[in-house]
Amino acid sequence: YTMVESSEKVHKDYVGKLDLATEVWVPTEYGKEILKQSGATVPIKVMPLGVDPLRYRPRIKPMNIWGKGLRGFRFLSVFRWSYRKGYDILIRSFLEEFSAEDDVSLIMVCRPIDMSEEEGTKKIAQDFNDIKNSVNKEEHELPHVALYTKPIRELNMPKVYNTAHAFALISRGEGFGLPYLEAASCGLPVIGSNCSGQSDFLKEDNSY
Repeated sequence: YTMVESSEKVHKDYVGKLDLATEVWVPTEYGKEILKQSGATVPIKVMPLGVDPLRYRPRIKPMNIWGKGLRGFRFLSVFRWSYRKGYDILIRSFLEEFSAEDDVSLIMVCRPIDMSEEEGTKKIAQDFNDIKNSVNKEEHELPHVALYTKPIRELNMPKVYNTAHAFALISRGEGFGLPYLEAASCGLPVIGSNCSGQSDFLKEDNSY
């Protein structure tokens, strides 16, 4: 069982390892096609992931861990902090599109990768400031952004989704893209990138 978190072919050495197997499972048709285009000859089966709609559902009491600072309309993004997740595209787009006068917040629930919480939080702050400084706006002109970097139990994630009015994740590559599906199951309009694994189920008639 493997995932293709790429928008291009995978390395030939990885294909060689897969071809040693009797059968390979991937969660999306997209991933299957990438492996075939990369030269894999092993039989490949699609075994999709999913969410429990009895847990991930609309109209659950929201979990507000951000205090009273959130604005009236809330965009939410859930991801691990890495370049692949496209945080730079998301943040820059939000800061350029909205201003401090707009009644809107961007909520980011994210964790650093492969580093301590302290180091990861510093990196997130530095990356965010670099993006903020690249936008042609003064500090007082920028829209509201809220960040949460601490662990949240999976049991509480539906409450987090129900805090927001829309979900946005502009990922450069997903093996499947489970947060898109979790958000949609909670009734949120979904904004995503039209590439990689999530393109199996995010279509023009159900997402932006």
